[in-house]
Amino acid sequence: MTSIAVQTNNWHVEDRSWVFGLVGPTDAISVTLDISAFNLAIFTSAPDGYIPSGVVHGMLPNGLYVPYNDAATAGTGPEVAKCILFNTVKVPNLADLAVNCSSAGLIRGSVARLRLPVGHGLNAAAEVDLKLIDFADRY
Repeated sequence: MTSIAVQTNNWHVEDRSWVFGLVGPTDAISVTLDISAFNLAIFTSAPDGYIPSGVVHGMLPNGLYVPYNDAATAGTGPEVAKCILFNTVKVPNLADLAVNCSSAGLIRGSVARLRLPVGHGLNAAAEVDLKLIDFADRY
């Protein structure tokens, strides 16, 4: 029997207003995110289960990407910024954060600092690490 009950779905509209110019997006790399390492409370869109594009990431020795942290112990991975998340990611299962997911990471291009999302993690050290990205104060 077909159900005609009302259903509710959450949709998230991508906001890449922090990227300007055409150079870079075609050079994005494939990244696998270690969802268990994220503090989802810092992202305004995370209560719905989304990690916004524009968050800076470092890479762990096992190849998984986590939020960049320049205060991490040297040699552990996330103390070096490797990319900026290019696509908003839906956390696969909020009840089981051990499930990882894939996305794209921006490694080259132009970024407007003032348009990055809340909790982006960008600082002066990350800008030095991300040598192929031009950072500007455009809005």
